Amino acid sequence: MNGLEVPKWRRPKYAALTQPLLSQLNWDMAPVVTPDDQLGLDHNLDPACYHDDAFDLYAANQPLLTRFPGLVAPAPDADVRPNLLEWVVRAPAAKKVIRNWEERAIVMANAFLVVAPGRIPQRRIQQIIASCEQAPEWPEISRIRATDEHVLNQRIFLWNPETQRYENRIITAYTFKYPPRPYNVLVLQETAPRN
Repeated sequence: MNGLEVPKWRRPKYAALTQPLLSQLNWDMAPVVTPDDQLGLDHNLDPACYHDDAFDLYAANQPLLTRFPGLVAPAPDADVRPNLLEWVVRAPAAKKVIRNWEERAIVMANAFLVVAPGRIPQRRIQQIIASCEQAPEWPEISRIRATDEHVLNQRIFLWNPETQRYENRIITAYTFKYPPRPYNVLVLQETAPRN
């Protein structure tokens, strides 16, 4: 993909084209968060969660739920999970707790629209879009294409209810390699040392 000059953050869309071949592999993917994974999430002092390519939550730690009021942890056997993108786009609190809300919402919407197709059932994608369309900002957010500069800037300015100040945090996202899981990891890492 280097030869095609495809931006790195858009490469998962192209990789999704190989998904039919990969789905033939017999991975034993856990349909729910494993106890060991939950333990790792709960021990993280930074806000963190596990989500899929549509931003459906598999699990969230208490620091994340405290920082994102109104977002709830999913039930382990839920048919429809809470969705982080829907919360960012629709929850009135999102614009208050994320100082750079518009930039983060645009990047999330782009990631969803590029990565989810081919990896997430189309019915679920349509449900999320229908929900997000209830926000007046959605047409603009979903129309604007995030630049590489936007995507590579992983800063989020997140409100801390304890200190009553915004904190400069780094968004870190990654996937489990072996064994693969149906969820990715998202951590909002603190940039300053803890006191």
